[in-house]
Amino acid sequence: MKDKLDLSEIKILAETPHYPAWVFSHKDTLNSKIVKTIEQALLEIPESLFKEVELPGKPTGFVETTDAELDSIRNVADKVKIEY
Repeated sequence: MKDKLDLSEIKILAETPHYPAWVFSHKDTLNSKIVKTIEQALLEIPESLFKEVELPGKPTGFVETTDAELDSIRNVADKVKIEY
Protein backbone atom coordinates (compact mmCIF):
# COMPACT_ATOMS: atom_id res chain seq x y z
CA MET A 1 0.00 0.00 0.00
CA LYS A 2 2.82 2.40 0.80
CA ASP A 3 3.77 2.60 -2.87
CA LYS A 4 0.18 3.52 -3.80
CA LEU A 5 -0.70 5.89 -0.99
CA ASP A 6 1.02 8.89 0.52
CA LEU A 7 0.57 8.23 4.23
CA SER A 8 1.28 11.88 5.07
CA GLU A 9 -2.00 12.73 3.29
CA ILE A 10 -4.05 10.69 5.75
CA LYS A 11 -5.69 12.51 8.63
CA ILE A 12 -6.68 10.32 11.58
CA LEU A 13 -10.14 11.28 12.75
CA ALA A 14 -10.54 8.70 15.51
CA GLU A 15 -8.91 5.59 16.86
CA THR A 16 -10.30 2.37 18.21
CA PRO A 17 -8.92 0.56 21.22
CA HIS A 18 -6.18 -1.92 20.43
CA TYR A 19 -7.56 -5.40 19.92
CA PRO A 20 -5.61 -8.64 20.31
CA ALA A 21 -4.66 -10.23 17.02
CA TRP A 22 -3.63 -13.75 16.14
CA VAL A 23 -5.22 -15.19 19.26
CA PHE A 24 -4.28 -18.79 19.93
CA SER A 25 -5.51 -20.19 23.19
CA HIS A 26 -5.32 -23.37 25.22
CA LYS A 27 -6.69 -24.71 28.47
CA ASP A 28 -4.48 -24.28 31.51
CA THR A 29 -4.55 -28.04 31.95
CA LEU A 30 -2.88 -28.75 28.59
CA ASN A 31 0.64 -30.14 28.99
CA SER A 32 3.14 -27.30 28.54
CA LYS A 33 5.33 -29.45 26.26
CA ILE A 34 2.40 -29.81 23.86
CA VAL A 35 1.82 -26.06 23.96
CA LYS A 36 5.48 -25.36 23.12
CA THR A 37 5.44 -27.94 20.31
CA ILE A 38 2.39 -26.29 18.74
CA GLU A 39 3.88 -22.81 19.14
CA GLN A 40 7.09 -23.94 17.42
CA ALA A 41 5.14 -25.56 14.58
CA LEU A 42 3.19 -22.33 13.99
CA LEU A 43 6.41 -20.30 13.96
CA GLU A 44 7.91 -22.64 11.37
CA ILE A 45 5.12 -22.18 8.82
CA PRO A 46 6.76 -20.54 5.79
CA GLU A 47 5.86 -16.89 5.25
CA SER A 48 5.07 -17.73 1.62
CA LEU A 49 2.11 -19.83 2.81
CA PHE A 50 0.70 -16.88 4.73
CA LYS A 51 1.01 -14.73 1.61
CA GLU A 52 -0.60 -17.44 -0.52
CA VAL A 53 -3.73 -17.38 1.64
CA GLU A 54 -3.58 -13.56 1.78
CA LEU A 55 -2.84 -13.16 5.48
CA PRO A 56 -0.90 -10.03 6.47
CA GLY A 57 2.03 -11.86 8.03
CA LYS A 58 3.10 -14.75 10.14
CA PRO A 59 3.35 -14.98 13.91
CA THR A 60 6.76 -14.01 15.26
CA GLY A 61 6.23 -15.05 18.86
CA PHE A 62 3.70 -15.65 21.59
CA VAL A 63 2.73 -13.61 24.62
CA GLU A 64 0.97 -15.07 27.63
CA THR A 65 -2.14 -13.16 28.56
CA THR A 66 -5.09 -13.34 30.90
CA ASP A 67 -8.66 -14.06 29.94
CA ALA A 68 -9.65 -10.53 31.02
CA GLU A 69 -7.35 -9.06 28.36
CA LEU A 70 -9.72 -10.48 25.73
CA ASP A 71 -12.72 -8.55 27.12
CA SER A 72 -12.32 -5.93 24.37
CA ILE A 73 -13.13 -8.60 21.78
CA ARG A 74 -16.14 -9.81 23.80
CA ASN A 75 -17.40 -6.23 24.11
CA VAL A 76 -17.34 -5.75 20.34
CA ALA A 77 -19.00 -9.13 19.79
CA ASP A 78 -21.75 -8.14 22.23
CA LYS A 79 -22.32 -4.80 20.46
CA VAL A 80 -22.71 -6.44 17.06
CA LYS A 81 -24.65 -9.37 18.51
CA ILE A 82 -22.15 -12.11 17.70
CA GLU A 83 -22.62 -15.13 19.93
CA TYR A 84 -19.52 -16.76 21.34
